[in-house]
Amino acid sequence: MIRIPENTSITGELRSGGDIRIDGGFQGKASIDGDLILTKTSVWKGNVTASVIVIEGVFEGNITARKKVLVGPYATVLGDIKTPALKIASGAKLCCPIYITNSKYPKEAIGLLEHRPATDNVVKAEAVKDMTDDA
Repeated sequence: MIRIPENTSITGELRSGGDIRIDGGFQGKASIDGDLILTKTSVWKGNVTASVIVIEGVFEGNITARKKVLVGPYATVLGDIKTPALKIASGAKLCCPIYITNSKYPKEAIGLLEHRPATDNVVKAEAVKDMTDDA
């Protein structure tokens, strides 16, 4: 694993066949065959593609993960996220569109789901209200 220590900042293009851990800062773009781990002290500005991306620090840019993205409770993320799987811890701050890329539904089915009437949500909300009134 390659490690960029705290109080170290790198600007440029990063390519790696293995895993990378960032405790410091990075600005640029990266293509990583392995995993990217951004610790609480990290600040990342730029785009990245990696297998698994773990974010505990600050990330500003676009994320493309081949397997999954894990966003920790101290993380701040600004930018697009494209991943087959996403886990967001309570306390994380995100301001970004999220694209789940492994959808098992064909595009036509997704379009139908988007245009489904909202009445299902109303019924569920009323059912929850009725259950809480009894308590």
